[in-house]
Amino acid sequence: MRVVLDTNVFVSAILGGKLGIILDEWRADQFTLLVSEAIVREYLDVIHRPKFKFSPVEIATITEYGSLIVCSVAPTYGGCYNLRK
Repeated sequence: MRVVLDTNVFVSAILGGKLGIILDEWRADQFTLLVSEAIVREYLDVIHRPKFKFSPVEIATITEYGSLIVCSVAPTYGGCYNLRK
């Protein structure tokens, strides 16, 4: 299964609680995380915000793991898609 995670969901999963299961499933290879360059920039911007209080070590761990276990995609624009098919 391939999944794109909204930044709020991604950060909430890192912070733990109920959404922590998302990271557990990702680590267990239950899905492939799809990211674009823009998504990665947004993830990095948000986890560096002081309000989340991630240490440099935690940020390095998150980014290192993420760089190994994601599938990079490039979005295409200009069309509408019927997702109900």
